[in-house]
Amino acid sequence: MPVLAIHREGFVVYANAAFADMLGYRCVDLTDICADRLLTDPGPVSAHSRVHACGDSPRRWSISAITTDGRYTRW
Repeated sequence: MPVLAIHREGFVVYANAAFADMLGYRCVDLTDICADRLLTDPGPVSAHSRVHACGDSPRRWSISAITTDGRYTRW
């Protein structure tokens, strides 16, 4: 199962191998980058802001991400 953890400031703090492989990255390449470079979500609020608005409650989201070759994938 792909897992991505984003700090409330919007930077990736953890991505597991399944998430990295899904987008064509290595895990180490994803750490410390701005989540808005990866996640796409139409609307006025960025994807990482929408996730953090839930507080400590775990949620499942359907969201799009940009792969290393510029394609969009939805999961």
